[in-house]
Amino acid sequence: MRRLQKTSEKELLRSFVRMIRAKKTPTRGIIVGAGDDTAVVRPKSGEDLLVTTDILVENRHFKRGWFTGRELGWRLAAVNLSDIAAMGGKPLYGTLSLALPSQVGVDFVRGVERGVRDHLAAYGATIVGGNVSGIQRTIVCDLSLVGSCAKGRAWRRRCRPGRDAIVVVGSLGEARAGLDLLERGVRPRFSKKLIRAFKKPRPLLAVANLLRNEKAIHGAIDVSDGLSTDLIHICENSDAGCVIDAGTLPISKPLEAFCDKYGKDPTGMALNGGEDYALILSVDSAKARVICSRIKSALGLPARVIGRFTGDDGVYQITDVRGRRRKFEAKGWDHLSSRK
Repeated sequence: MRRLQKTSEKELLRSFVRMIRAKKTPTRGIIVGAGDDTAVVRPKSGEDLLVTTDILVENRHFKRGWFTGRELGWRLAAVNLSDIAAMGGKPLYGTLSLALPSQVGVDFVRGVERGVRDHLAAYGATIVGGNVSGIQRTIVCDLSLVGSCAKGRAWRRRCRPGRDAIVVVGSLGEARAGLDLLERGVRPRFSKKLIRAFKKPRPLLAVANLLRNEKAIHGAIDVSDGLSTDLIHICENSDAGCVIDAGTLPISKPLEAFCDKYGKDPTGMALNGGEDYALILSVDSAKARVICSRIKSALGLPARVIGRFTGDDGVYQITDVRGRRRKFEAKGWDHLSSRK
């Protein structure tokens, strides 16, 4: 296997540019793409640009042995694409930067690049530039992504207290269970879906495409850090509280099987797991169930009302299956904590 120490930066960047240009994605507005000092893009009149970035650090967010290069690139693209989905936008242009130890194989690096390229291309976006650097031990992958939405129409982390329902699109807790299984190094019968949820999350851009002009939607966020943490982000930005119903949380049968086997609480996994990249929508209460039906019918995705936003600023509660109510806190992922 050819290692990076036998490859020059110039050679690696040239092959990167060739790889990007080989995928002729019809992304609009690119005047100068990869291969110059900067890209030159021309935004469409009447649109706002959305800009996001995410970083994956080896031994913090992933183990190298868990992924092929292409799988890692696919996942890096997914977490950025999910941010664009949460704003109700369309992805356009990405820049990819990699910090690489010298012992990493060239094929692995090219796999990362292809994974990012192909996943962006699946949604009409393309890489327009990037950078590579050496690093001592661990791989660091960073993707910045630009998208767009109609002027003034970006979904924000907000709600209307006392008037909006909480809608979740997608499943919760599966990615955390998949991570647990990878850390354990075991593959029980039910593990395939859970491990896939962690390794290859699905950004819900189809929901943004379907609903970006729906006036009943007043805000959104993707579930990257965990339902508890991300839901509280919306509340904090809106001086709101919330009440959710544990019995309505989208908990799959594989997650139930995982919790049965390893003595985990499925409600806790759904509430605090993180990295599911489901969407939380704040939706006019009178139209929330209709919106859920529309998502299920058009996209075949699970969508359900799990609770409501309240006017009790800072009060976050969950009702269990017996009707007992308790407070909950943000206990999802914290990138600077000691949790691994």
